[in-house]
Amino acid sequence: MERACSLLGHHGAMAAVTGATGAGRHAGHSTDAIGYPGRMLDEPGLLGPFGVRPWSGDAARMLEDRVPVLAVGSNGDPSVLRRKLVARDASPVVPLVPVVVIGLSVAHSAHVSLAGVVAAAPRDDPTGAVRGVMTWLDAAQLAVVDTTEPNYQRVRLAEGRYVCATTVPTPAKPVSVYRSVWGLLAPDGGRPVSYTHLRAH
Repeated sequence: MERACSLLGHHGAMAAVTGATGAGRHAGHSTDAIGYPGRMLDEPGLLGPFGVRPWSGDAARMLEDRVPVLAVGSNGDPSVLRRKLVARDASPVVPLVPVVVIGLSVAHSAHVSLAGVVAAAPRDDPTGAVRGVMTWLDAAQLAVVDTTEPNYQRVRLAEGRYVCATTVPTPAKPVSVYRSVWGLLAPDGGRPVSYTHLRAH
């Protein structure tokens, strides 16, 4: 089986990966420009109609028939993802697994969304490590999320270039991510501005 983002380990592997950054906040959530990108999970769980339930064997068994998609922006907020799915009559049941991906960092897409947000976008960074959420989507959910991302293209992470570390075992499957079709915000064509750097100022 092709492995596009290999599993580094589990049960504490994320704690061994230092220096990882991410766009998500870890308290509260909002879908407006001020609150973007919302709240990312600290622990794995199963998203459903009424929120996130703790990780279980049932959630783990669902992974075999689903596609892992890395979220580094608002799709990593369970409330945002649930709203997108329910609004388009798709099931809101999604396994969510926090992850650290080595080989990526988060910058800003070079566009402003309808909500007034200069949104997060991943970029290749051999020295980088980003914290995100692996959303495990079925075919119908994948089609819905694709339609909600007109400024992004879902692409597969190249095999052997990245390492994914999670706190629970997951199947070795190709991992996809949404990359900006507009490119990245960078002063005078230089190095893209990191998401955390812009927020800090």
